[in-house]
Amino acid sequence: MIEDLGFIMKGILLVAAWVELVGCTSYQPDHARLFQKSAECEKYANAMLTEYRETARFMPTFPERGDWYVERVFYSPKRDSCLCVLGASLPSKDETTYDIFLIDSLTRKLLWSRGFKGNQATTMADDIEAVVKSYE
Repeated sequence: MIEDLGFIMKGILLVAAWVELVGCTSYQPDHARLFQKSAECEKYANAMLTEYRETARFMPTFPERGDWYVERVFYSPKRDSCLCVLGASLPSKDETTYDIFLIDSLTRKLLWSRGFKGNQATTMADDIEAVVKSYE
């Protein structure tokens, strides 16, 4: 009887160890995969930034003195793609205009855009965050 109890306890411990191991390893590959995808996305975003600085693809009349920059880069599991928030600022004597674009870095598809002028720029970070969250 005591031998049976020892066998049962060993079985319970073995099952508990297996559940713990499976639980930990099932999370790690997803985390590692997302980290790897995010690192790859940085490369695509930098290439795209160079391209947009040279061609101003969405704003062909945008003056050369405008400054293009990467606001945010992330991997979107919903689209299974790299997304980039690309911005362009154009200072003037009265106010700075910001144009923000959410672009799929792989397909170059424009997903969202918005312009901000003057005091509208105070809501820019919140608006960008809301759009990014919808694709995460």
